[in-house]
Amino acid sequence: MSVNDKDDATLRQARAELERAADQLDELTLARLRAARLCALEAAETRRPWRLTSWALPLSSAAVATLVAVTVTLLWTRAPDPTAPGNIVAASNDDLDLVVTKESPDLFNEQLEFYHWLDDQDST
Repeated sequence: MSVNDKDDATLRQARAELERAADQLDELTLARLRAARLCALEAAETRRPWRLTSWALPLSSAAVATLVAVTVTLLWTRAPDPTAPGNIVAASNDDLDLVVTKESPDLFNEQLEFYHWLDDQDST
């Protein structure tokens, strides 16, 4: 016997027990239960709760779509110009050429005397 079969058997037994107990209720209790049920149904029909969900999902979706569109537009139109002078990206690309080249750049060897002179000036 599986778990579902056990649950079904328990439900059937509980339902039978409740029906037997309901059959044994007196007329006054049954009338009060009917009146309470009707009162609850009337209250549910007359007082319709304010539903946020009827318009909140479309409104929030539109707000998110607008926010994404504005963000993409601002980022697209105000993107920095990589060729502008002083731009870090352009400077990095120029430096990258020095690193990638197969020839040895003799930057320090060409001005070695200047660096020695500069060192002497700093030490005095």
